[in-house]
Amino acid sequence: MKLIICGNGFDMHHNLKTGYSEYKKYLQCNVPLLVEKFEKFPWFPGKCKNDLWRDVENTLALNLQEMIEHFKAYYNDPDGVIEYETDFEDWTRFIYSFTGDEFYKWISTTDYNAAKAEDDLAELFSDAVFVTFNYTDTIERIYGVPNEKVLHLHGALSKVAVENCFGQSILPSFTTIEEAESYNGPILESDKWNSDIIREEIQFGAPVVEANSLDSIVEQIQHEDIQCLFRQLIDKTTKSIYKNLPILKAFLHGKEIDEIVIMGHSLMGADDLYYSECLIPLYGTKKWTAYFHTDADYEEKTAFFAKNAITTHQCKKW
Repeated sequence: MKLIICGNGFDMHHNLKTGYSEYKKYLQCNVPLLVEKFEKFPWFPGKCKNDLWRDVENTLALNLQEMIEHFKAYYNDPDGVIEYETDFEDWTRFIYSFTGDEFYKWISTTDYNAAKAEDDLAELFSDAVFVTFNYTDTIERIYGVPNEKVLHLHGALSKVAVENCFGQSILPSFTTIEEAESYNGPILESDKWNSDIIREEIQFGAPVVEANSLDSIVEQIQHEDIQCLFRQLIDKTTKSIYKNLPILKAFLHGKEIDEIVIMGHSLMGADDLYYSECLIPLYGTKKWTAYFHTDADYEEKTAFFAKNAITTHQCKKW
């Protein structure tokens, strides 16, 4: 049995417009302020250099230590704390939208009509299980693979409880026109989308390997309210690789895997821990096949095999 590992390159190979460049276009057309904030956010380690999702996620990693040092003066100043809370509210709302509701609204419009199954891949997939880093259900939809054979390691669009994604409206309800006309209280309506529901399923953010490392940084803060703000912001900017490892191991348990096939997935980046802690210990002596698209992609994959002493491998152009 083969283990097929799919990244965003798999979707793009099937003509799906799911790259970060497409998401950026969507934001520029609909909420350009989010693009501006992403590119100018003061507590990111630097600007996103490329349009790869791994670069976007690495950019989302917060400079927590610098933030804490910079704002120490606020901790014992009541007025400063209020100002700090206002800043955090703005930052959290921006990241919440960037990684939550706007991201979900964009990727949910993916047009699968241009995606066609390929005969050689259909044959390759005939006796296989899949680990995909994509939120889309391309494998199931295009190739008819049963859901139980596919692990969406960072979440699946199809599992988002869409019916719960709408915010609670506080618009008053009226039984008669006269009642509505005589009402003089506030009439408000909350935001349509609920990012909490989306992010329960969709993991989009900077990779976190060890929860304790973040806790040790945040615990330096002596102000309980500000410490809480930091934890909220971290939650909105991260995905928990350390929590996903047991899920991956459970999915693979008992499966007789004799070949690992990598399609459109970056290896030397944020997801490296899945390989070093799980896939290589389990299957390092098996046959590995990696599909590559560019020369740089080829070099990355050969370096990955050399680094991990995987001798039985091949790279294929696609």
